[in-house]
Amino acid sequence: MELSRKISKLQQRLKTQYMKNFLLLAALGISSWAFSQTLYEEGFECFTAGDYVSDSPVWNTWTNGQEGSTGDAQISDEQAHTGTNSLHIYAASPAGGPMDVVMLAGLDEGVYEASMWMYIPDGSSAYYNVQEDLIPGVGWAFEATFAFTGDMQVVMDGEVVATGTVPLDTWFQVSHLIDMDNDVVTLSIDGTEAGSWTFDSPFGGVNFFGMGDGTTVGNYFVDDIAVFDPAAPQSNTVVDIIFNSCDHTLLEAAVIEAGLVEALSGEGPFTVFAPNDAAVVALTEALEITADSLLGLPNLGEILQYHVVGASAYAADLSDGQMITTLLGEDVTVSITAEGVMINDAMVIVADIEADNGVVHVIDAVLLPASANAVNEAEQLAVMVYPNPASAFINLQGQPNEALIRIHALNGQLVYQQQVNNMNRGELIEFNLNNGIYFLEVTADGKRSTQRLVVSQ
Repeated sequence: MELSRKISKLQQRLKTQYMKNFLLLAALGISSWAFSQTLYEEGFECFTAGDYVSDSPVWNTWTNGQEGSTGDAQISDEQAHTGTNSLHIYAASPAGGPMDVVMLAGLDEGVYEASMWMYIPDGSSAYYNVQEDLIPGVGWAFEATFAFTGDMQVVMDGEVVATGTVPLDTWFQVSHLIDMDNDVVTLSIDGTEAGSWTFDSPFGGVNFFGMGDGTTVGNYFVDDIAVFDPAAPQSNTVVDIIFNSCDHTLLEAAVIEAGLVEALSGEGPFTVFAPNDAAVVALTEALEITADSLLGLPNLGEILQYHVVGASAYAADLSDGQMITTLLGEDVTVSITAEGVMINDAMVIVADIEADNGVVHVIDAVLLPASANAVNEAEQLAVMVYPNPASAFINLQGQPNEALIRIHALNGQLVYQQQVNNMNRGELIEFNLNNGIYFLEVTADGKRSTQRLVVSQ
């Protein structure tokens, strides 16, 4: 199987895992990973024209079993608000259908804005509705119809609750401010309010049906969809850059699996050497393991820490032969030649992607620490740590008896070190650390265990 196809398959499996978690958190009313204001955004740039939208686990066909058929919707490069792609929704006749897809949301409390950009060709019309449940057809909230004349209306429970006009043959934005705490929805077109009405239902999702105004054939494009908390602060952390990249789906899954989202969303600064999907796939092939096995490595967090520096290091700051200490406490080596910049054996292919809390450099290989057994499913130290979060002490229990205990701050600084000799019976480690997130490292007999330690006074 060609590499690009392997990447696609891995992306889909891991993205499915991630989006299942997204939907669960969304159903609980928790914003995405509780660190970003954006629950979901889709510009369709990670698709290829001709792909079916149901390839994404956030999208379903109205009827099960219609995936990849006439009931599914395809990505198009015919029109785009930004980038090159959008979602094309159209009908076979003025009566509508068979194209019928649903974007899932699963929100039942809180205040969110759900926005999208639409393009209706001259002489065409458009339609969508909002569902009250993740399962389509359980409950209808409201429906919006865009006539071929440019007139728009929203109907809920048989009553018109919003009206307006939209431009044809150009992109326009439709925004829904959905306040489930106060049971009201406000709809705006290009920033101008078209109506506000009582809405006491959950926001299950949006149904894009191949239908129009009943007179002309439904035919329209949708792009740049976003569901977000409008009150949350704007964020563009190194984590956001990774999560919003089409080429770092596997790194995204690894960061989530290792529990590093919160740490890398912190103040920083951080420099992340970010291996792209092709690099991660190449590693799994070299090790003859699956992506799931890679994510299950007991020292996955250590491998990721070896890709992060607790300081900002832009391309202009790098020099040939420079040694940079990572959060793991081990150095990477910078080499600069006529061919480009290398970090160990990885080439920097995109440099200086600036974030609010640091910078990201895209590399074409996974960095493996010399401490090694790094990508090896060999037995790791089994250490129990409690309490965690901790205030002024932790208890350590495990094997072997003798071990070196070190605590590192997020910037890699060693803030605590102690040799213990009775870990099998339990060791009390007392410290005086500021509130924050640290890495607790236990080393013995050439093996290492690294865990996240939260200090909260």
